[in-house]
Amino acid sequence: MTMLRWAAALVSAATLAAVTIAPAAQAGAQGGLRAADAVLLRDGDRWVSLASGESLSSPGAVACTPADSVWVKGFAHLPYRVGATPDQLGGCLSGDAMPDGPAPWADPAAGSVRTPSAAFAGGVWWMVYAARKTGVTQTCLGYAASNRPTGPGWFHGQQPLVCPADGSSVGEPEFFYDRASAAWHVVWRQNVGGCVTRISVQRFDPVAGQLTGPQRQLLAADDPVMGFDDIVAASCPGGRRHLIDSPTMLRAADGNLWLFFGANTRDSADYATGWALCGTASPTTGGSCALVNAFNPAHRYRPAWGSSTRSSPEPGANAKPYLGFPDLPGFGGLSLATADPTGSAAQPVFAVAHLWWGGAGALRTQVTLRLDATGTLPALYESEVVTIHGRAGSFGTDLPGGLSPSGHRLATRAVPGWGWPAGHIGIFSAVTAQGVVAVQGGRDTTVADDYVAAGIYDPKTSRWTNVRAKTALGFDSVTPISEGGQTFHGGADSWDVQVVGDGNAVAFTNLFGVPWQSYLERKRIPAEGVWPSFGIISNVNGTWQVSRQWTAAQLANSNPDSDVDERACTPYAGLPNGTSLCGGLNEMAMFPRSRDIIVALYAGDGVRSSGGLMAIRVLGPDAAGQYDARVVGYYAYPEVRDIEPPNPARPGNLGIALKSVEADPSGVIGDERFNVVADIWHADDDGNPATIPPGLDPSVTQEFSYDSRNGAITPVSAPFLAGLTPAGTAFRGTHGGIYDHQGNMWAISNGLAVYAKSNGTRKLGGPLCPFDLNRWNTQPHTYTTTALGRTVWGQTCAPDYDILQSAGFGGGGYFPSFPQLVEDPVSKTIVAVDTWTTGNIFSVRHTGTGDAKTFSFGNLLDTGRNLLPRLGQPTEQRPPVFDRTGRMWVTFHQWPRPGQTGVLDHWIASVDIDRLFTPDPVTLAANVNGVTTVQAEHTATTTGERRAQRPDGTVPIDATAFMAQCLDACASDGIAGEGFTLADDSGSGHQEGSVEYRVYVPTAGTYRLAYRVNGDDVAAHPNPAITATVGAVSQTTAVNTAGVWQTVTAQSFTLAAGHHTIRLSPPAGGGNWQLNWFTLTRQ
Repeated sequence: MTMLRWAAALVSAATLAAVTIAPAAQAGAQGGLRAADAVLLRDGDRWVSLASGESLSSPGAVACTPADSVWVKGFAHLPYRVGATPDQLGGCLSGDAMPDGPAPWADPAAGSVRTPSAAFAGGVWWMVYAARKTGVTQTCLGYAASNRPTGPGWFHGQQPLVCPADGSSVGEPEFFYDRASAAWHVVWRQNVGGCVTRISVQRFDPVAGQLTGPQRQLLAADDPVMGFDDIVAASCPGGRRHLIDSPTMLRAADGNLWLFFGANTRDSADYATGWALCGTASPTTGGSCALVNAFNPAHRYRPAWGSSTRSSPEPGANAKPYLGFPDLPGFGGLSLATADPTGSAAQPVFAVAHLWWGGAGALRTQVTLRLDATGTLPALYESEVVTIHGRAGSFGTDLPGGLSPSGHRLATRAVPGWGWPAGHIGIFSAVTAQGVVAVQGGRDTTVADDYVAAGIYDPKTSRWTNVRAKTALGFDSVTPISEGGQTFHGGADSWDVQVVGDGNAVAFTNLFGVPWQSYLERKRIPAEGVWPSFGIISNVNGTWQVSRQWTAAQLANSNPDSDVDERACTPYAGLPNGTSLCGGLNEMAMFPRSRDIIVALYAGDGVRSSGGLMAIRVLGPDAAGQYDARVVGYYAYPEVRDIEPPNPARPGNLGIALKSVEADPSGVIGDERFNVVADIWHADDDGNPATIPPGLDPSVTQEFSYDSRNGAITPVSAPFLAGLTPAGTAFRGTHGGIYDHQGNMWAISNGLAVYAKSNGTRKLGGPLCPFDLNRWNTQPHTYTTTALGRTVWGQTCAPDYDILQSAGFGGGGYFPSFPQLVEDPVSKTIVAVDTWTTGNIFSVRHTGTGDAKTFSFGNLLDTGRNLLPRLGQPTEQRPPVFDRTGRMWVTFHQWPRPGQTGVLDHWIASVDIDRLFTPDPVTLAANVNGVTTVQAEHTATTTGERRAQRPDGTVPIDATAFMAQCLDACASDGIAGEGFTLADDSGSGHQEGSVEYRVYVPTAGTYRLAYRVNGDDVAAHPNPAITATVGAVSQTTAVNTAGVWQTVTAQSFTLAAGHHTIRLSPPAGGGNWQLNWFTLTRQ
């Protein structure tokens, strides 16, 4: 049948009957759905999962509507379920996609039809499936076309698509669209003589409805390097049967074709997933694909995924998978899916696995995961918005089941061997090109930390590794000091981490090479020698380790062409033998063009009151994988007179310990910009070295330029603050920030303040914020601001934009809102994380340049950090990091409380930031009296709005759906965690404008609304009320609760099955209410 005849037949069939989508139950755990050989596809605004034939008498097989006529026969040829997203599929079976059975040549009995795959090609839905031929045991591939993937009305090919003449069986067909060749293909499995299986691929022509062109054999199960498909079978050659099945393909980001397949007996715990590389040409070009095992013979018999308890009939074989997540018995065959297979834009890849092994109950289940195809190795990870990784048993019992406190999908992953020894914590993070997360940070030497260490976490293998450095004399620990009944341990402040080289090694700094507080405060050097000040961690022969390190003395002699290394690493006053700390290497950043590293020097030399800046050039890796490093630049920060000494009788200099540096990614060779922030203290006020003077308030930030050609480090702006608060009642300091890809600076200033780049420049150092280098070099203390009866150090430089929402998502730190910032290099999203008190996340996207920028805001996210069982105390945390897929990683650590000597748990959360801008619709309950809660922050409204420009030129940017933290009485709402409330940036309730929420209704029904709300009448809004609109229907509910939190029941809406948008807005004079959440109860 030609394409025109197929299409004509389908149009005719569409007029015969309207198809009603059967109701689906509320989404259940996506690892517990009964299914065999499940596949995913996007059909309009819903996702569909098709599966092999199923009997309703099977354990776990539940029909959404058992009375539906499709179930009269007691089974489904091709059962399906639907849902709003791939991981929110209905818990029950919606129907039979092939109720009238397979093609005439196929056996129509229960269980004959298996392994369906469907694709929308040429304007129709095509399906390929396996079915048993009538009267014989041979299984062939059938094909059919319809105008919907869930049937009915399939027009079947009169003959099989593939049916070997020798009587051997074929099965597990799957459609695959190759974007490189712009063609559809079918990949399938064939049995050969009962002892071997093979996988083949051929192009599919959607016009003719036939396979066409050459057929390529991709893989044979008896390939000698396979091994992990071996099954004991006395009747087969060598006593082994070789079984591979369930092939699926995609073209990875690097252009290679990847083949995944199931291997071994699928109804056993040894079922596993194999991975092969099939070249960069068209799928049908070439010979056999290359098994990854073949590149390293020592890895024979190891699948990519499976169970860590796998065994092999081969003596001494290592049958465990080399990728450790997910570690599930019976995890094997996969099916891959994207929302738009023929689309050119990058999009998420979903992997649905069918686990036949279910123990004594023999339950067959499907698991939905995400596949990362951007690296050298594939990676599977959770499909939830947030996943918290940590030690098994460390997650506690307070995390909501499957949801974060802000209503976003949440998972946890227990990682074998996870965690630091006692006394160590992780503050800084970096992620390599292959997605490996390196964690570095502080320690408490009053607890039990005698070493310098970093943590390496590979999510692909689900493995944590503690990496230790060695002292100058080769020891991996330093003897503690016992004094006055106390023990002071010999570890040192391993600090920041930065990816270097080819993206697969990590540099680290060590704040004090001499252990502090134990040895440094006593001006002693350990007998074991000093710790390194700088080092490289890399993967050497499969093991992460410190592959190169430099003590301060070695850095002082690292540059044979200059004395800059010696000037940067002068001896530290009071330490014996001229020992240097190289100024105390603190945080670092890599320049985008030169690839040199700028390092903030925190400790100085023990004489001057200010620290400095150092530039390090990392060379390598060379052919042997080795690295080298040399100091190529140094800047001694000037000593600055304290103009506001706390004790006027004791004037002196500010104590300036340079702390953070951030590089501008838009820099150019010769002028690579970066900003610097420091911990700054006033002059000593009592002469007691054991006490610390007050910190500088307000804090300041300063911009510098770096020239890699000569190592010059030059200030280009004065230390600046943002001016006064909008109310004019307090100074508004700045405490560092980041640059985005355009070169705009996002400064931390009780939220976010943006200094926009326009025509290649920012206002810093320009006419509005003037700077004179000679004045700075001779009189740095004269850059001041006078207001509110004070003169403070720092020049006022008002920002171009003030992001109002950023001040209300979390607290803690140096300001009421002190976030840590990062830019996603993929989506260019700016993300702020409150790492101090909440773990909350705020994200913003922007377009345009200069004074014509626009902004949008993602959902505020409560990660659930504060629901983890933390025995220690939260403390300062550094920015999160992004991997190359756009997924963010942030560490949650805790600092030991006084007297705590045991191991403290820590966690790493991975977050899918993109889904905060396109939040998943909330699936409503399908059962009568079922209640679904929609959090106020789970809104689809992400727009930002410009407010009137302030007198200082700053433009406030408000969020249409402004959210505030839900605290105190608001948080006592029956939902774990705090979350947020829809409100107004003024501190009052929502004033105007509609806010949208998206829901998915599995089956038509009536739902009653109820609001958790705080409304209060004011002059401008005497009658607080909420108008809810769905489609053309609007209903208004009074919500004046006299300023207290109450649950107010509203009207009901009758909703058809599918997606809906609920708009909430105040009517005229009906604003000034805060909304925590609303519920929809099925009537």
